[in-house]
Amino acid sequence: MNCIEFRRMKLSDPRSLSPQALLHQKHCPHCHAFAQEIDETEQQLERFAEQSIPSGLEERILLSHEKRSFHRIRSFALAATVVLVSSIGFFGWNYVHHKDAAQLVIEHVVNEPHALSAIRNDDTVFFEKVLADFGGQLRAPLGKIRYMTLCAEAEGNGWHVVLETEQGLATLMLIPGSRVNAQAVASSHGWHALVEPAGRGHYAIVTRTPGQTEALKQLIRERVSWS
Repeated sequence: MNCIEFRRMKLSDPRSLSPQALLHQKHCPHCHAFAQEIDETEQQLERFAEQSIPSGLEERILLSHEKRSFHRIRSFALAATVVLVSSIGFFGWNYVHHKDAAQLVIEHVVNEPHALSAIRNDDTVFFEKVLADFGGQLRAPLGKIRYMTLCAEAEGNGWHVVLETEQGLATLMLIPGSRVNAQAVASSHGWHALVEPAGRGHYAIVTRTPGQTEALKQLIRERVSWS
């Protein structure tokens, strides 16, 4: 079992891992840390669902609805991991057909400012495995990997990656599905984004300037082969 298979299994049913998955978790420090985070998130969600109903009528209706919906949304919430715990209004990808895809990824970056300062899964080998699973082969480094996490996505689990490049920090997202079939760009909130079809879906780049975005796009075209 590889890291990607383990994480998919952990996200789909965190309490029922196979013997192979448990063995992988035992010997892989990155997946062990990932599993701990999922377990902590689930515990927080359960504590939230067990809260007593407030006395106000509106609060009673709202919290009652949240409790009934808890089991239906648990899988989605786990895929969102820490982001959902801090904000139940997680920014989902499933509305991309209603909004411009490039603008959507900018909003995602704005809603996750911690990703640009955190260090998480900073492992080039693991990034290569993730990229290969997405349909890409890394021929040369794109930059130093600083941060990687899974984000919930309607057609699967998209990867949110932060790279340290020669031009500065850049966000790269690998998003499954076929909803984006042409390159698109957007600028807002002081960020510039580009989305482009590739591999088993599309990738997105978010940086501070169009020049940074273009530089990483060219680097990807030079150093990644897509199947």
